[in-house]
Amino acid sequence: MENNTSVYSVDTSLEVRSANSRSFIRPGIQENVKLDSVTYGTTPRGIEFLSFNFSDEHGDTVYRSEYPVSLRKPLDQMSDQEKEQYLGSIDTQKRRIGQIVTTFVSKDKYSFVANDFKEFAENIIRILEDRDKNMLVRIKVVYDKRNFTTLPSYWKYPFIEPMTVSKEDSKLRILSIDAMVKKEADLESVPEEVVVEPIVGNPTTVKEDLPF
Repeated sequence: MENNTSVYSVDTSLEVRSANSRSFIRPGIQENVKLDSVTYGTTPRGIEFLSFNFSDEHGDTVYRSEYPVSLRKPLDQMSDQEKEQYLGSIDTQKRRIGQIVTTFVSKDKYSFVANDFKEFAENIIRILEDRDKNMLVRIKVVYDKRNFTTLPSYWKYPFIEPMTVSKEDSKLRILSIDAMVKKEADLESVPEEVVVEPIVGNPTTVKEDLPF
């Protein structure tokens, strides 16, 4: 009979971490962060996304995911107020993304023609291919309305800058509108069940939390 006295022995090769063991960058002003990748893809529900994927020196991560602004009716059927709101949301998105892009490349490179969200995302990825991939930045991390950590959804206030800017000269500030504390205690960061295979780059996890 086989000796089973050692079946419960344990050595250092045993994997003991759970599948949900990823660590996320905490809310606040965080330093020495890299932009690891920028990816375009679709969620399991068929919703397009553009994801900016950051990590710090400890390997903790944070994502900023963007989605197409919802077009509930054709533009020529919108009232002036509806059209203003729709175009304003797109303008806000372009400016918000522009703050990220122009941190890594010169402002004159953030210029192109795009007919839809896919073309827009592909141009962003193309522009950022020329960035210094070792560049370190300082970012502001907040909780969104679903208690997931991300970058702010506004553009009028700075939320990212190069680490070459000294702390004394930094323009990043925690504002009263920045959520630094979770509204509830039961959510971590990017929801684990929504994992997509982007068309460009490595597999990434994004959230289906449309901001529009």
